[in-house]
Amino acid sequence: MFGQSKPRSYAIWAIPDKDDERALHEAMGAVGAAFPPHVTILRPSAPLSSDPERMIDLVHRAMDATMLQRAVVEPDVGGEGGSKPADAPMSESDTQAVLCPVDPRSAASLVAMRTALCQISGDEALPYAPHMTLLYGDLPQQQRQAAAAAAASALEWPRSVTVSEVAVAATDGAPNSWEIVSRIKLQ
Repeated sequence: MFGQSKPRSYAIWAIPDKDDERALHEAMGAVGAAFPPHVTILRPSAPLSSDPERMIDLVHRAMDATMLQRAVVEPDVGGEGGSKPADAPMSESDTQAVLCPVDPRSAASLVAMRTALCQISGDEALPYAPHMTLLYGDLPQQQRQAAAAAAASALEWPRSVTVSEVAVAATDGAPNSWEIVSRIKLQ
């Protein structure tokens, strides 16, 4: 309707500690990322995704259920002497993302957190492939391919990333307008 604004959309992210966040932000900036480094845990379906207070409560309940603590996850990297994404797949969905997979064996606690979030909220537990989004936006295929190639061959990435917080982030609008609205520290 005219005059009504679209409700905000929120996601649940795992946030790296400050040192890893700086290193990732620098590497991601080289491929054009304009948002905070994170591992997406859940982007719930509406109407849950438009209620930040409910999402924050959901995070606390899932953290209690899983006893989630600080975790170390490993980007799927290759290369001797340096860390580079072994594969930077491109999403074929409407999100138009370039991704850095996270080794699922290292992300068991995040998978458990996602499962708990889905069970508590009643949201559908779709298949989950832990990943860091490197680039997001309505970009031409050629630009996405160039970013994926740059990420896979030229950038230095940490071999492991310490996740120290879970955040609720507003993810509506352009990626450079995304913002974290709540941070929950992990012990």
